Parts: sequence; structure tokens; C-alpha cells
Amino acid sequence: MSRTVFIAIVCVSVLAQSLTAAQVKHPIVYIDKDICPGEGCSYQGSAKVVRRTTAYAAPNAKSAPLFNLAAGNVVSSLKSEVHTVAGRFVVKRAYGKYRMGDVLWVYTYLGEGVFRVWYRGKMYEEQLEFSPWGGSAGKRCEQDDKHCWGELEAELKMTWWLKVRNKNGRVGWIRVNGNLEYANQG
Repeated sequence: MSRTVFIAIVCVSVLAQSLTAAQVKHPIVYIDKDICPGEGCSYQGSAKVVRRTTAYAAPNAKSAPLFNLAAGNVVSSLKSEVHTVAGRFVVKRAYGKYRMGDVLWVYTYLGEGVFRVWYRGKMYEEQLEFSPWGGSAGKRCEQDDKHCWGELEAELKMTWWLKVRNKNGRVGWIRVNGNLEYANQG
């Protein structure tokens, strides 16, 4: 085999391995689109702004501020994004396909104890048996040992962004953090 062919084979092999490694590495931040975090949560419809809120050009507080919404303004929801920093969930006892010591990377809370998780290169939904807004700072299951099988190392960091239109037709992204009250949710 010629030296050039050997070098080409080695380069292709190294490139293939690095691409495979990139696919199994969990995302540091995951962006869930057109979703609302939590039980019974819906972002669609109209909402009243309950405290002054800044609308941005993009779902990021470092993007250009476009306008401010005063308390009492009504906005229509257009799109939603939940940005979640990976939370490290350590399995404390064998459970289903998981073994003690396994690590799941936890993202968006979907409600009823279900989260979006990353495990062994795949993203899917998993029942973790707790809420991020639980009495334990949202880090662990507070039920009996039959239901509890792992624990988050730190409180989950989620930021919910909503693309809205105000009554004047202006459109921007706002961070949702207790600043909206939905009128048409039952």
C-alpha cells in the first residue's frame, strides 16, 4: 500500500471517529421549539402583561431590545422556545435500562414528572418522578424508594422565551418568568 493511500485511510478514519464522538456528546444547551414547560401549560392565545417586560429581536437577552411592554398590555403568542442548560441526573439504583451510576442529561420539563433527556447519544422523554418546581428545589424525587431512582446534581436551568405581537402589531421575543397572565386558559 502506498504511503499516500495509507495517510488518506488514517485521515478518513480519524474524521469518522470525531464525527461519531460529536453525535454522542450531549448538548450543553438544548432549545425545544413550540413547547411550554410544565403540566397543563399552553402558550397559545392572548396574555396580559403583569409587569414591565422588554421585547427583544431574538430569544436572547443579549439581542437588541425592540420595545417595552407595560403592565396591563395584552399580547398574542406566536412561538415558544424553552432553552435548558443540561442538568446531570445520576441514577441511584437500577431502574429499567439504567444501572446505578449511569448519567442522564436532563432538559425541558414536559409535565407530570416527564423530562426530555439525553442518554447514550439519544434524546427522548423519560419519567423521572419529580417536578423542577418541587419542595426540594426541584432536584430529586420526594416519594418513596419504589418511585425514586435518581437525582439531579443541581436545580435545572430553563429559560422560556415567547414570541409575541402587541396590539400595535409590533413583534418581539420576551422571557416568560411570572410576567404574563393568560386570560383564555381554563
